[in-house]
Amino acid sequence: MSYERRIQERISPDIKARLSVSESVSRHTVGGTETVIANLSGGGAFLQTEQQLPLATKVGLAFSLSLADVRKLKILLSVDALRNLKEQHVLVEATGVVIRHEEHGVGIIFDSNYQFTPIKAP
Repeated sequence: MSYERRIQERISPDIKARLSVSESVSRHTVGGTETVIANLSGGGAFLQTEQQLPLATKVGLAFSLSLADVRKLKILLSVDALRNLKEQHVLVEATGVVIRHEEHGVGIIFDSNYQFTPIKAP
């Protein structure tokens, strides 16, 4: 019997993301490595990566999400902020900490430092 103890809704977007690792992660960190988000919730993500990251490593993550997925995940945004996002996709920048390892990836938990930038269609 499988028991699912997660309380936050998750999606499995398999989207590309930019992962940056630093002792003090800044929103303006340039560089990083490409990774894939295999599982995402409003509180964290599982990243497919071969990069060995010790537990408690501070990370930055940047990725694109549809506005519908942002709403579905109930990422920490006020109702007014959601109403003000007019574009269909947003660039999400978040910071967090590595909390678990698996053979082909790491689990991270986000802190409350999210930033959303609307991505305008060409």
